[in-house]
Amino acid sequence: MYFPIRLDIKQMKWLFLLIFISGYLLTYKYFTAVRIEFAAYNFLALVALAILLKNIDFSNKKFIAIWIAVVLLLMGYFIRFYWITIDPLPVEKMLPLNPFRTMVADRNALFMSFQFSVIAFASFCFSVSILLFFLKSGLWIGLHSMQNQNSILKIEFIRILLALTVALTGIFAYVNYQYQIGEMGSSPGDPLPFRLKGIIFYARVVCVPLLILLCITFMDHANDIIGSRVGILLLILNGVADMFLRNSRSSLLLALLLLIFLLLVGGVRLRVKEKIFLGLIAVLAFLMVPVMTEYRQVRLIQNLSHIDALVVLFQKEESNWLLQFTQGLKFVLFRMPGIESLWCQLALGAKPLGIYSLDIINSTNGIAGYLTYVIHPMKESNFTLLAPGFVGWLYLVGGTPVILAGTLCIGFITVFAWSLIDAVFIRTSAVAKAFLLWMLFLALTEGTLDSMGFMLLSGIATLTIMEILFRVVFLEITNEK
Repeated sequence: MYFPIRLDIKQMKWLFLLIFISGYLLTYKYFTAVRIEFAAYNFLALVALAILLKNIDFSNKKFIAIWIAVVLLLMGYFIRFYWITIDPLPVEKMLPLNPFRTMVADRNALFMSFQFSVIAFASFCFSVSILLFFLKSGLWIGLHSMQNQNSILKIEFIRILLALTVALTGIFAYVNYQYQIGEMGSSPGDPLPFRLKGIIFYARVVCVPLLILLCITFMDHANDIIGSRVGILLLILNGVADMFLRNSRSSLLLALLLLIFLLLVGGVRLRVKEKIFLGLIAVLAFLMVPVMTEYRQVRLIQNLSHIDALVVLFQKEESNWLLQFTQGLKFVLFRMPGIESLWCQLALGAKPLGIYSLDIINSTNGIAGYLTYVIHPMKESNFTLLAPGFVGWLYLVGGTPVILAGTLCIGFITVFAWSLIDAVFIRTSAVAKAFLLWMLFLALTEGTLDSMGFMLLSGIATLTIMEILFRVVFLEITNEK
């Protein structure tokens, strides 16, 4: 007998509530001393999410930033909380050994970190719900876009831009290789005049990917499929190059993430076969995580060049591919700082800095440096900085009041930045939205909010220059007609 089953994707959003229900049932026995409080905080988080879900759906693209924020907060602070409450070992390699042991032994700090996480999450959900209410009731006068989605630049102009971007990618990669700019886990070396190292770093890490995304978007909208796919290939190759040049385990994954963001905002359309191909690239990226871990260790410990380190790796015996994939997947799931960072801070006795946080933020390494060298503490000779995570950063700066203020700001950004981008970045809105999602992703995972200023300035400057250029070129094309 056939029973038709119809799944309404709009109603599937309510499945998110099961995270709190199942999580509570799996972990309540670990908090018998604070049983009532634990149940109350779980209920508060569930109610806050339910109210938010009532106001948003999957189909409206204006809610993409809100959905990204919700998913990241759920993954980093609740799914991970329930997981590490039962088994904290997955985050062992993400933290120094002694602080990890101190953290695991302090269950009271774990519960406190859960309390702060619920406060942050509830504040975000309630603030977004209230802001959406003002939008729906007409109490907010929104910005209106003047964008003409049907306007297309001359394809020759975009091809020239793509060629210039390819040249810039090669030049910056060569300079990065020569001067070892931004290598992870190693000494920054001698500075170049006029802060050129910093300029080159942000130009390569921020400006070049945005230029590639612009080329992909305009070529796709002009139905130049080959050109847009060349742009996608360039984005992936740039991620691979960055992975080896900077000893980074996540550069290729970041390139794929940017492409996903561009796909979500409608900047590019992909066929089913192309999505499958990108899925295979993602699998390769996961496989490369343990390889890049060993690559970094070989380079730093044996003081080898990039090429010599690769030769050493390839000379080793073949590894278990399935094991490498699972290790890479686990690394990605737990590499992004979340509730365990806050748990560790509280276990080590970290207190909100208050007004003193301004001095720390203005110091060389900022809040991440304070966390790494004062709270943990680690040696500066390790050339490593620990990310505090989003809620951890807010807690260190000012405790509960700053957590409430910070999540309110994020809520405001996710609700209104979409309309602002449509109104300001008329020609480059798709890439500007992808950049917004990128910065939101970094803010809600790494949480190094005080060190994101140069990335924001680099991205906004790139988009603004290209926006002005595209408007001028489009006007010239219009006049020709």
